[in-house]
This record gives sequence, structure tokens and C-alpha cells, in this order.
Amino acid sequence: MATIEKKKGVQGYTSTEKTLEQISSATAALNQTKGKTLEEISLIVTDINSTLNLRKNKLAPQIKKLREVRSEYQEIDAIYQDKKTMFEHTAAGLSAERQRLENECNRYLQEATSQESQYFMVHSLNELEQVRSDKYQMESKFNKGDGALLPDFKTFESFYRHKIELQQTLNQQMRKHHNGMAASAPEDGRQRRIFTVLMTLLNGKKNSLMNGGNIPGDEHGAATAIIDEYGGTNIMTLQQED
Repeated sequence: MATIEKKKGVQGYTSTEKTLEQISSATAALNQTKGKTLEEISLIVTDINSTLNLRKNKLAPQIKKLREVRSEYQEIDAIYQDKKTMFEHTAAGLSAERQRLENECNRYLQEATSQESQYFMVHSLNELEQVRSDKYQMESKFNKGDGALLPDFKTFESFYRHKIELQQTLNQQMRKHHNGMAASAPEDGRQRRIFTVLMTLLNGKKNSLMNGGNIPGDEHGAATAIIDEYGGTNIMTLQQED
């Protein structure tokens, strides 16, 4: 067949024919398989459509109810929005009115506080003037011999004059005391220095006795302690060295 095909000028015809037959067989098998697949897909689509129809029929009442509820919700929401807008406008007006009333109350409170302070000040001044007036009337009566302020003082004038004299006397005494302290200050300072030296000597004596020694000599101290007897009493005097 190959030789004949070569002679006839159709070399490869037989193999090509076999290939075409194989392709045709494969195409037929594929078409058969496609037919089965399409049938299966058709059955699946039918099942899906059936399931969808069942679910649609089951959900139809709920969808209808949902649409009714949605319509009712829209109506209620519209009413709510109207009420909300009205509430916001009313709240804004009430807030502005409240702020105005608070400012007015604060202003009235400040005015009341200021007037109250003025009242108490005027009342206090009035009481002071009343006291002064009463004292003036009493002083006039006392000067006329109608009664007396105190057993020792007939009038306010004599009482205050006595107080002034006492203060003047006390002032003079304080000045004398101040002058006396200023005059005795140098002597007091000297006595404090002597007392300091005495304390140093006594501490030195105590330390010497505790250590078994003797009292330090004059060359080591700023002063010398001398003990005299006056009527059986030991009195220590200091001789300060220059």
C-alpha cells in the first residue's frame, strides 16, 4: 500500500485515513460523553430549579409579610423623623430659653448680693451712728449731773482721759526700763563673760579631779577663783586679769 501510494502520488494516505478514523471514533466517544454530561447537568439544573421553587413557595408568605412590615416601617420611620425634627427644634428653643433665664438669674443674683452688701454696710453705719448718738446723749446727761458713767468716772471724757493718762504713765515706765536696760547692758555683758570663764574653770576642775590631777594655774586661765568666808558661807569671787 505504501508502494502504491508512492506510485500514485498519495503517499501517507493510509496512515492519514487511520488517523482520521481514530479522530472520528474519539469525537463520537466525546460527543457521547458530552451528551451524558449534558443530561446530568440538565438533571442537576432541574433539581436546583425544583429546590428553588420549593423554597420560593415556602418563603413567599414570609416575603409578603416582610413587604408589609417594610411598608409599615417606612410609615413609622417617617413619623419618627417628623417627631425627631420637632423635638430637636423644641429642644434648641428650650436650651436657648434656659440659657437666657440663667443669665438673667445670675444678673439678678449679683444685683441682690450687691444690694445686700450695701444694706449691711448702711445698717452697720447706722448702728455706729446710733451708738455715737446714744453716747452723746448720755454724755450730755452726765455733764448736767443726771447720773454717772461709773462710780469713779462721771463722764466718758473723764474715763477716756484716765485711760490716756494710764497709757502715758505706762509709756514713761517702759522708757525708764528701756534706758535702765541700755545703761546696764555693758555690765551685764561683762558678768556674762565672767560667768563663761567660771564655767570653763569649773569644768577644768571637774575634769582634773576625775583624772587625779590638780586645778590648773593662773597662767592657763583667764581669771582666778577665790573663795572667801562670809558668815560661814562660801562665796566665790573672780579676779579678772588684764
